[in-house]
Amino acid sequence: MKGPLLLPHAVFAVSCRHSYLPPPPLPLSSHTYLQMVFAHGWWMREGEKMSKSLGNVVDPFQLVEKYGRDYTRYFLMSEVTFGADGDFSAANMVVKCNAALANSFGNLVQRTLSMVHKNCDKAVPACQALTPEDVLILSKARSIKATMDDKIARMELHLYSRCLVDLVRDANVYVDEQAPWGLKKTDPERMGTVLYVLCEVIRCITLGFQPLMPDGTSKILDQLGVPEEERGLDCISDEKCAIASGRAINKPEGVFPRFEEVEEETDK
Repeated sequence: MKGPLLLPHAVFAVSCRHSYLPPPPLPLSSHTYLQMVFAHGWWMREGEKMSKSLGNVVDPFQLVEKYGRDYTRYFLMSEVTFGADGDFSAANMVVKCNAALANSFGNLVQRTLSMVHKNCDKAVPACQALTPEDVLILSKARSIKATMDDKIARMELHLYSRCLVDLVRDANVYVDEQAPWGLKKTDPERMGTVLYVLCEVIRCITLGFQPLMPDGTSKILDQLGVPEEERGLDCISDEKCAIASGRAINKPEGVFPRFEEVEEETDK
């Protein structure tokens, strides 16, 4: 007989005396009991509790229909400290997603893969001698899973996404400082190495974002030519799964659209 199976359990906006909920059915061959209970806070809207009487209820299905599954999941999981109350605003959702996804991550992917497709015979270039700057950004990317695991273990879900956003920011700083667009004529070998490093960093970031944004990340991994069997989170730090030089890169297409700011709507 197997030993006890410890399960974390999540409940939403409940008092302590109502915090016990029975776990889902499990095989009779195991003893099951709850290790801990997590209680999420309320989602507010402009400082007020959502209710039909106030006419301010936000329908998550309408959010998905309007903004897509990725943007909705990303915002809800990154906006609020787990356990605390959150204050929903459609305008804030648009601003946050535009900044983190369309402007930052999406732009990094688009300009990197566009340069590879245009200047490297439509394939991931070879990686030559690495500079300290290359080693630093690669080390940050390949070690990001340890940080992600720590945030999940602590139920700091908003910090899970933030550590990836921080890595995107570092990658954008790296590409601006290395300026591969100016190296084509002066040092094409160095240009290829910079673009290889960026492809590898993007691979790591994209794998990390999969639980939050499964649709967009799948498209990016397709564009990078990452095989299905190399898309697990453990592949982030596995150098055997590193992006392969010579892998074909098709003409990239934008993944994260930019939304215009919207006026708040209520359910009346």
